[in-house]
Amino acid sequence: MTITFSFAVNAQTDNIDKFIEELNNNQLYGTCNYVWVLKMDSSSADSLVNIGKSVSNRLIPFLDSSDKGIIIHCVLSRIWIKEISITTSFENFEEKEIVEYNYNRLPFYEKDGIMIADEKTLSDNKKKWIEIINK
Repeated sequence: MTITFSFAVNAQTDNIDKFIEELNNNQLYGTCNYVWVLKMDSSSADSLVNIGKSVSNRLIPFLDSSDKGIIIHCVLSRIWIKEISITTSFENFEEKEIVEYNYNRLPFYEKDGIMIADEKTLSDNKKKWIEIINK
């Protein structure tokens, strides 16, 4: 039984690593469903959400990543926060061709289909998540 349990734990760990590796901010996209919403097109993100809070500490190191920080924030939000808060703005769309988002207090924007958050914003967000998870 110990061997079976050990194998299952190792397999889950390997899967979590694989899921995290496959994540990318560009698996997020905005679309109109009566109102503008942010969608996540990632089976890996869905799997991490389904695993739940136990993956949180494994996700923390990637929150300040320019490639994964936004989607990791979305995954953690779906795990930890009961009511997701999102606002969007098209104020700068005509001039700069960007859509601005604020997803559970993380501001970022989309330009040419790419989700972008500045380095300081991602770093500050990482600190907030560390506080939330370690309460």
